[in-house]
Amino acid sequence: MVYDNIDVDKGTARVIGNAGAGDLVVWLDRLGSLWLLERTPGGNEVVTTVVPMYAEDTNEFVVLESRHTFTGPIVTGETDYGTCKVWD
Repeated sequence: MVYDNIDVDKGTARVIGNAGAGDLVVWLDRLGSLWLLERTPGGNEVVTTVVPMYAEDTNEFVVLESRHTFTGPIVTGETDYGTCKVWD
């Protein structure tokens, strides 16, 4: 995934992935974490949090991502973690 046009003041950003691009809602929390909320075309939510700390022995930020999927009466969730970096 690539996130671009991040504008915290406006609360907007874009995500670009294999399935295309989409608009996001973004905000900073009081500790400086960047939150990105995506509602997929299928109506599911993806919440990505970029934590203002570097992963050990890297210059990449810690990231936590949760995917919430609703299919009729079935509700599932998935959480992943990893790192991200700023591209200039």
